[in-house]
Amino acid sequence: ACIMDSYRALNSSFKIGPIPLWMLHHPPMNDKNGKRLMAAMITARKMVKRGLVREIGICNATVAQIEMVDEVAGPLACVQSSFSLWDKAAALPLRAKEGSTSRRGLIDWCRQHGVVFVPHGVFGGLKARDGRRDLASDFPRIAALAKKLNTSPHALTLAWMRR
Repeated sequence: ACIMDSYRALNSSFKIGPIPLWMLHHPPMNDKNGKRLMAAMITARKMVKRGLVREIGICNATVAQIEMVDEVAGPLACVQSSFSLWDKAAALPLRAKEGSTSRRGLIDWCRQHGVVFVPHGVFGGLKARDGRRDLASDFPRIAALAKKLNTSPHALTLAWMRR
């Protein structure tokens, strides 16, 4: 209900029309059987059917949560998760015992289902912004290669991401 209320408030003030992409940023934690997650995603799907939203996506979810959403609320346009040289979990194979708690296997799942994977924190995220991470210092071999190729460590990181 709060999703629809938020849309109505925004549209009445700003006349925004259909939302191109509605993303659930954090699936509810401690959500027994995924009831709250499903309620939010079913509401989002209803908004698509009404023409209020064009596409839906999810961020910071596990493969188990994404599969639940895909089965109950229909296809997703995208899945967003942390993915960087510091955090490669999304590219690692999913292990059966971790399905409900891990971000492992997200990239494989997205490929298999034709869903766009959108990485966040590529250059270190908040920890880079507040000085706890530095691409060149934390990965000196990348910095050296970037210098040799007359480019930046950031450009090499983006090239690695596209692999």
